[in-house]
Amino acid sequence: MRDLIEEIFSFFLENEFKDKELIKIQKAVDDEKLTYESYKTCFDKKAFKLNKAVKSKSEFYQIYLDSRNLIDDYIKNADNNSLLIDLNLNNDELLKNYDDLYAKYYLFRLLIERLYDDYYLPCNTYATIEVRKLLNYFQSINHRKIISGQHTQTIPQEELNHIKRITGYYPKLVGYELLALSLNINPNSDKVCLEEVEDNKGTMQVALYDTKDTIVTFTWHMFSPLYGCGKSFYAENTEFDIRKIFDEDSKEYDAFMNELDHMSKVLKHFSDAKKPILFRPFHEADGTWFWWGKYGVEYASKLYILTYNYLVKEKGLNNLIWVWNSIGAYPGDDYVDIISVDCYGAEKDANTCYMDKYNELITKVSNKKLVALAECDVIPDFNEMLSNNFPFIYYMTWSKEFCLTEKYNSNDKLKEFYSENEVIKIK
Repeated sequence: MRDLIEEIFSFFLENEFKDKELIKIQKAVDDEKLTYESYKTCFDKKAFKLNKAVKSKSEFYQIYLDSRNLIDDYIKNADNNSLLIDLNLNNDELLKNYDDLYAKYYLFRLLIERLYDDYYLPCNTYATIEVRKLLNYFQSINHRKIISGQHTQTIPQEELNHIKRITGYYPKLVGYELLALSLNINPNSDKVCLEEVEDNKGTMQVALYDTKDTIVTFTWHMFSPLYGCGKSFYAENTEFDIRKIFDEDSKEYDAFMNELDHMSKVLKHFSDAKKPILFRPFHEADGTWFWWGKYGVEYASKLYILTYNYLVKEKGLNNLIWVWNSIGAYPGDDYVDIISVDCYGAEKDANTCYMDKYNELITKVSNKKLVALAECDVIPDFNEMLSNNFPFIYYMTWSKEFCLTEKYNSNDKLKEFYSENEVIKIK
């Protein structure tokens, strides 16, 4: 494996750099006395003006992506306990006093990804190759096309079959719901709640073993960790106070972390299967209808960061693509891959692409991020999307009556939309 890695790096040096730049990089790599901070300085492309090849004419980046997992495996199998700790994202100690051989491999990886900043880099440095490929795919269609999407809540996925029957296609993106997996479903809940939970059971297996080459996204209507009955993800059905989670001595903190640990075990199945997941926790937090938004979106943003740190840094779930879904209290670029908004309330078959919400969202968060229409009732109008350069990379219609009836979208509108070349779908 070491020979293969050396070959990759040699190809990189020979094809991507001018002679003077090559000397600087080789000197930086060969100098055993350099600390991690010194390496980062050497690999600052602004300081050294490194020559990036035109990506359309260079195959290197794809070669690198295809081989990155080999590099990671080599590093992880190194007989160096400190290195293994650092691979769990203890970045403050990263690469200090390391054997130069392992440092070289890791630093080349950093260098390559910094140079190719036209490619979409994940917020998680250790995101899997599958995540990186999917994000780069999103980047390649950004403002050029839109991915069709549909939420489902049952094993039959009647929404997908409905769309196929009407249009001749399946949606490319499919949404699944995590609510049935909660540890905190009160058995004394009302019939409507328990029926929805029952309908959702088993759908994670469908998501895990999906064979349609779909993109998978998870919505999590998280039952309140304490005090709830019925659909206790709604604030009106629980007295749970999100603010108390941030006191680590509180029972609210313990209950929340217990639920998070439980969900990490569910998500690990997808990590083990190398399946990338669009993960959208604490959605619509700028509203007050869910317990995580009841006291303001700022608390949900803090909870999102806590969740990210636990699932990524503690549990090593590097297959997640992190989606923030509120207009306010942006958690920051280090925790978000895609920013998104949910839009409801348009008239049936409305000629809208939700540009008002798009414009509001991008003024509140980072302009470096991809933008998605994470939920909607009325599908965006194709001509409006085309006229506005496809502001969203994907949309997802909600399930049940939002799809299975013509209350929001007529069959003619659905068929016409799916017939467009710029709408990505599955035959």
